[in-house]
Amino acid sequence: MKVNSIPLESFKIKSLLRDGSNGKVLLTMENGELCMTTLVEGLSKKHQNYAYIIDKFKLPFRIDMTVKTNSPAFKIKTGNGYILFMGSFNRRGFGIRRADILTGKEETTKNDYDRILPIDEYVDLSVIYGSKTMWVEFNGQPGYYTGKAPYITALKNNDMKEYENGLDFAIVCGENVVLNIKSLKITEYENDEPAIHEEIANMPELSAFEWYLKSLPHEIRGEAVKTDAYLMNDMKTILQFKKSIDKDGKLTYESPCGFRYSMNRYGINESHGISWDKLGSVLYKLAETSPDFADSMFANINGHVSSRGGDKCSQCAAISCTNMKSIEFNGKTRRACGGTMQFKWLPSEFENVRKVVAAVSVIVSD
Repeated sequence: MKVNSIPLESFKIKSLLRDGSNGKVLLTMENGELCMTTLVEGLSKKHQNYAYIIDKFKLPFRIDMTVKTNSPAFKIKTGNGYILFMGSFNRRGFGIRRADILTGKEETTKNDYDRILPIDEYVDLSVIYGSKTMWVEFNGQPGYYTGKAPYITALKNNDMKEYENGLDFAIVCGENVVLNIKSLKITEYENDEPAIHEEIANMPELSAFEWYLKSLPHEIRGEAVKTDAYLMNDMKTILQFKKSIDKDGKLTYESPCGFRYSMNRYGINESHGISWDKLGSVLYKLAETSPDFADSMFANINGHVSSRGGDKCSQCAAISCTNMKSIEFNGKTRRACGGTMQFKWLPSEFENVRKVVAAVSVIVSD
C-alpha cells in the first residue's frame, strides 16, 4: 500500500476553452488551503477548464479529500470518467452522477443512499476505485456504490492496457464555483484491496421498483408506494395492471383496457400522468359526485404549447405534434399530447391519481 499525500500547491491549470483563452481557473493558497475559483463553466462540452496534478495512480486506489464549496457542482475527474457531486438532487433524484473511468459512459445503476454535497461547510469525501467494487463516502458514510462498472470487468480480464501506467486526477467546477480543498490523499493498493464499507457489504439486493423509488423526492415516496399498492393490489381484478420500467427510467402501469399511468423522472417533462381514450367519460363520472374535483382534473389536461413559447409540444418535443387528442368536458375542449392528464410532484396529487383510477374502474366494470 502506497499513501500519497498530495501537496496542494502542486495543482496546475488546464484550459481548453473554445476561444483558446487561458486563466479561467484561479488557484490561490489561503491559510494552508487551496482555493479554486472557476470563472467560466468547466463542466460543459464547450469548455473543459480544470485543475490537475501531474502524477498518475494505479488501480485499485482510494481518494480522500476534505473540501468546502459555495455552490454545486464539481467533478473529480480521472481517466475517461468522473464523479459529479451536486449540492441538490439532480433531475434523476441523486446527488451523485458517475461516468466510468474506462468507457466514459454514465452509470445508471441507482445506488445512492440519498447523500448530497453540503454547501459552505467542510465535508470529507472519499472515492474508492476497488477491483471488485467502486463506492463513494460522505463523512465516512456510503453515498454510492456499484460492482458492475466496466472498468471492474476490464480489470478481471486484464484488459486495462490503456492505463497500465496509471490514471490522472483533476478537479472540474461549474461557473463561479469556489472550492476550498483542505487536504488531498490518494492511496494505491498494489497487491491489496481497499476494505469495503460494512454497510455496502451487507446491502441487500433491491428490485428495479425499489431502486426507482429511491429516485423520487423524499416527500412523495410514501405516496408512490401507496399508489403502487392500490394499482397492483386493489385494482388487480378489475384493471389487471402490468408494471414496467423502460431503459430510460420511465415507470408505467398499463391495463388491458388501454388505460395507462406513468411516472417520468427523465426527459423534458418530469411528471406523472394518465392517458386513456375515454378521459372525457372519466371526467363526467367524477362530476357525478364531485363537480369541483372534475373541473380541476380537466385543468390537468395539458395544452400543446411549450412554456418556452412557440408551437413545440411540451410533452414529446415535436415541432408539429401528430399525437394531439381533444378532450371535451362541460362544453369546453382541451388538447393534449396523447390525451394526457398531468399531475404535479405533490403528495396530494397522488391521492388525486387514485381517485381518477377509481372512476376508471367503475367505467370498466359497467
